[in-house]
Amino acid sequence: MKRYLPLICMAILAHTIASLVANTAHAQTKDVVVIGGALTEIVYALGAEHRIAGTDTTALYPLAAQQTPKVGYQRSLSAEGVLSLKPKIVIAASESGPQAALAQIRQAGVQVELFPAEHSADQVLENVGRIAKILSIAKQGEAFQAKMRQELGQMSDTVSKFTGPKPKVMFLLAHGAAPQASGTGTAAHAMIELAGGENVFGRADGVNSYSGYRPLTAEGVVTAAPDVILISEQGLAGQGGVEGILKRSGLALTPAGQAKRIVKMDALKLMGFGPRLPETVAELARLFRAR
Repeated sequence: MKRYLPLICMAILAHTIASLVANTAHAQTKDVVVIGGALTEIVYALGAEHRIAGTDTTALYPLAAQQTPKVGYQRSLSAEGVLSLKPKIVIAASESGPQAALAQIRQAGVQVELFPAEHSADQVLENVGRIAKILSIAKQGEAFQAKMRQELGQMSDTVSKFTGPKPKVMFLLAHGAAPQASGTGTAAHAMIELAGGENVFGRADGVNSYSGYRPLTAEGVVTAAPDVILISEQGLAGQGGVEGILKRSGLALTPAGQAKRIVKMDALKLMGFGPRLPETVAELARLFRAR
């Protein structure tokens, strides 16, 4: 055994050195700041999280993303805060800003890549491919796109299995004191349609429909008569739970309110349009029809 001891020690030493070199290489490549929770999810899904120097406060998934250095909220960035992390690349959602801060970051020689806030599966796939190219991992991007296309196919199969009238769904944005309901052109509207539901304020015939978000009115809510109320977990908690939200503007008088048919989901998962889109839509399709 003694004669093998030097060899064992050398092997352990070589492994330790290799690990140190690998960790140092990873530390040296923390050159990307990601602004936007869904975009951060994509970077993690591609296995490139070691490149992340920082994220904004919307980066909540996976859990490890919460531990990354933060540069503030995506709509109120500070150029100094971003630049303090010494990024070479900033990957950001198009709604990020202010524009003056982004201009300062560009002027400092940082590559700034903006991604459109389009709410579709095709856009998510395009974002995956583009981020992979930016990070020089195109093959990983192609592999993940193939995996996601398969999952999207399974999602469509799940949704198509549900027949009969579409559930009438009302999404409530309830991050403030007064909840607002979503019309067309919103992430919530796109999610409801993907999951086989009908947005009560985004109907194709234009009845009782509008674009964006509007405050609730008792008359509008009762007329819309939703079968399901959809809300984020965070929003529901902020309104005092199910009993609290049903005290708002006639919601208790609707079919959804009378049956207490309220579907809640994590805000980023529900509205993010990131890599979890297939599982999110399939889950919503089932929840919309649960009794």
